[in-house]
Amino acid sequence: PPRPGRGPSATIRVILLLLSPLPAAPLAGRLHARNRHVAGYDIERLARSFPSLREHVIPASGPRARATIDFSRPGAVGALNAALIAVDYGIRGFALPDGRLCPAVPGRADYLHVIADLLAADNGGGVPRGLAVRGLDIGVGASCIYPLLGHAEYGWSFVASDVDERSISSASAIARASRTPVELRLQPRGERVL
Repeated sequence: PPRPGRGPSATIRVILLLLSPLPAAPLAGRLHARNRHVAGYDIERLARSFPSLREHVIPASGPRARATIDFSRPGAVGALNAALIAVDYGIRGFALPDGRLCPAVPGRADYLHVIADLLAADNGGGVPRGLAVRGLDIGVGASCIYPLLGHAEYGWSFVASDVDERSISSASAIARASRTPVELRLQPRGERVL
């Protein structure tokens, strides 16, 4: 319940946040201060550690320029996000089935940082960490991205559901490979949330 004089609790604010998407924001300068990509991408560093990104790298073309990729090419964007997941978050075994969308990692991480801030409001200002913090991801998708990033950043555990068996199968394989604590549930009736 809300505390007198303090308005709704952080739990209620988190639920409301989950019901409304965050606005889109350009990468550098607009991401949360704790976001690992707040200063942009170091494509060269990522490509050195993640070989499948190398074929998509466009070298820097001037003294102040940085290497980049062609963001209009889905294969390049997928390779970049897979590299971010593997190199910057240490998540292994991330592979999506054909035809499944690759999530934009910085934006998904931002969402979790905002949720962490809301939880901190009811935790003496400190972001709660560890497996005792349990998130709920409805519509986890094939990538299992929120549980992966939530565990990598804060050590959180998750319950996640989806109506698609193929998504649950993919999410399960990724979670096992990365040792991410997530309880996956198939919701056989798409008109139901839980």
